[in-house]
Amino acid sequence: LSSPALLMKKLDILFTNYHLTTQYEDSHITLNFDSLTAVIDGISTSFTPLEFKLLKLLSLNPNTVLTRNGNHVEETSLNSMIYRIRQRIDTENHHYIKTIYGIGYIWITY
Repeated sequence: LSSPALLMKKLDILFTNYHLTTQYEDSHITLNFDSLTAVIDGISTSFTPLEFKLLKLLSLNPNTVLTRNGNHVEETSLNSMIYRIRQRIDTENHHYIKTIYGIGYIWITY
């Protein structure tokens, strides 16, 4: 399997318990996981299905580290996706995904 395909398969396995929650919302961002829609500061923003899966995994597990050690996802694919997501959701006042140096990433709630 290619890296993106392998990453998708691993995220599918991690998502087994998270299908019932359909949305994450705060004053800055609304993520609808059923319709794969996102509104950030009132502006509709698009993400790939794989990026939505990663957003769902992170946002529904705040303060839980998603590791980059290869047990969960392919490291370079994960790093690239985190970068692309940050480009769309981060602002001067909101930084949702924190890097835990040498370990992985964690979702910060507002």
